[in-house]
Amino acid sequence: MANKQIVFKAHLDVSDMNHHRYEHKDVTISLLPKEDIEHFLLKLIGYCLLPLESAFWSKTNDQPIHPDLGLQDEIGDYTLWIEVGFPSQKRLDKACQLAKKVVLITPKESEWLDNMKSYLRKRAIKVIAIDIKFLNQLQIEISKRLDWSVIIEHNKLTISNDLGYYETSLPQGCDIVY
Repeated sequence: MANKQIVFKAHLDVSDMNHHRYEHKDVTISLLPKEDIEHFLLKLIGYCLLPLESAFWSKTNDQPIHPDLGLQDEIGDYTLWIEVGFPSQKRLDKACQLAKKVVLITPKESEWLDNMKSYLRKRAIKVIAIDIKFLNQLQIEISKRLDWSVIIEHNKLTISNDLGYYETSLPQGCDIVY
């Protein structure tokens, strides 16, 4: 766990071939005091899966009524609520009450996910499980200045930067409809 907030400057070039979306965005984002690097990376990956101009990134993990990431309509209702990591069942229940669609982005190889599969299916929560080896590669190469080129095509997610090229498979049917 981090003891204080760590600030990252990120330049994101996102090519989402599935949605014919090509965006560039410079953002300043923080690793929150109670957040670990895995949660931060899952959140950043989730952010890249959304239209960058309309997506929002939760600025605090102390407010239980806000998603990690999401989209809102013009009156402020959540059209898409994204949780990352290992949220509690209570938090997911709240998300299902407040949003039209709920997506969970979590590490693929986890006992938590194995235990939650039935619940997630019943609640119709879409799960995007990210390979832990992929996350570990990104974690090793992380710096405070992130320059990511992200390509999303079919069931592949590719991230490249100055230090390397990283690719992982996404689960079939995990495309986020927004």
